[in-house]
Amino acid sequence: MIGHDLDIPKVFDEETDHIVDPKALQTEMVLTGLSYLLNNQLFNGDETVNTNGPGFDGLKRISADMLARQQIDASTFAPTQPATFLDLRSGGADSATRHAFLDILAKAHRRLEHDGAAAQPSSFPAALMVMNENMYDLVEAMIRREGLLRVTTDQFDRTVNQWRNMPFVDAGFADMDGNTLVIANDHDVPGATVGTTSIYFLLLDPDKHIGVLQTRGLDVRKIAAAYAGAMAGRPSFIDRHAEDVPELLDVVNDAIDNITQGR
Repeated sequence: MIGHDLDIPKVFDEETDHIVDPKALQTEMVLTGLSYLLNNQLFNGDETVNTNGPGFDGLKRISADMLARQQIDASTFAPTQPATFLDLRSGGADSATRHAFLDILAKAHRRLEHDGAAAQPSSFPAALMVMNENMYDLVEAMIRREGLLRVTTDQFDRTVNQWRNMPFVDAGFADMDGNTLVIANDHDVPGATVGTTSIYFLLLDPDKHIGVLQTRGLDVRKIAAAYAGAMAGRPSFIDRHAEDVPELLDVVNDAIDNITQGR
């Protein structure tokens, strides 16, 4: 569960000589911060660590307890065996490594289609590949070299890269500083000498697979009205509540792990 309280001084209500409404600006900033928190929790949330919240178990924690078939170990596809990871640090320039990686993607995609069709035969839900920015660059480069890249645009005219009609996206950063990736380069084993990361294959469907529920929108109240006794004789404030409560439902997720990549 994720929520937040934003207290805005009453003086902002009294001051009208401004270009941008300060209440709207502060609310927008808080919601932006909450979006970073939500994105990070979606993958890295762990209630056994963050026992006091806010948050919930993320996909990394959930996938560890799921069926073995829902995780694919990339090391088993490495051209040279035995191997503990598939090494993409060269950018997938050699054909053997590039095709090994495409074999992994194809296997994960097939399992995703099978699980989606089994759960919802009449209407296959939308699917998505999520990774970090370094892996995104590698995936784009490799499927482009093989002539498999499809470039489309969404309703906002933003470029969307696809493979097998499935978009792939960068999970972004965990905060506005831009220093910490949501899916880190050492996502699988944090702090390992040779970092390995994951690609998440997701079915987007809040009824049977993965989705986020928002219980309600902004609740605007005057603190003095809500807490008359406690606030007696004190200045009145505007209390804005941005309560975005995500709930992970029955998640069907294939994670490709043990991939070493970098620039």
